[in-house]
Amino acid sequence: MKKIYAVAFFCCFSLSLFSNAADRQGKLFLAAGPTLQINTDGLETAPSPISFSLGLGYSFSLNKNLAISPELGFWSLYYLYLNDRASPAAVEKRDVRALHFLLDVPLLYKISTENNVFSFGLGIALLSRVAFATAVLPENEEYKVGKINDFFWSDFRYLYPEATIAWDWVLENGSSFGLSFKAFYPVANLMTELSSPLQNSLFSLKVRCFFPPQSK
Repeated sequence: MKKIYAVAFFCCFSLSLFSNAADRQGKLFLAAGPTLQINTDGLETAPSPISFSLGLGYSFSLNKNLAISPELGFWSLYYLYLNDRASPAAVEKRDVRALHFLLDVPLLYKISTENNVFSFGLGIALLSRVAFATAVLPENEEYKVGKINDFFWSDFRYLYPEATIAWDWVLENGSSFGLSFKAFYPVANLMTELSSPLQNSLFSLKVRCFFPPQSK
């Protein structure tokens, strides 16, 4: 019986140590890194583009292991209007520049050690894209801007389920440095015939930094 109590005490003591990193980690974070958008629309369009994206997020703890961690990311990309579709474009064939704002809200399960926090989660994301005409777009083709914006907001092309994996190294003051990998799949692909089921899927790898929590 004493051995059972000793093992139980050791487990509880270990768990208390393991929770230290998540308990002291800050809430507000910045993230930056490449975002890959899969494109299989053909040779006239750009190969799957990689854009540099910036993100700002906040982690809301629900309990010891669960958190909701919304993040707003931003990047820009060139598009052309071809075959009644908006497709990523090379610089020399661009019609518009589109600003991308991606708000993703994952529910995370956290596993913590003394200095590390590992996060795994699923969630939903909203991709807001706003297209503007480029200087090279002829006046008689400016109608393409409206067509592209309409395309972005039709058939649920703005809705993306997501999966997230992240790791953070937490310092004593609660600040942390780590990496996050996120994959986003467009709901529209389930309702549209495409050359590839991965068309317009997004994959991001970011370095992120949590600020130390404010002293109470």
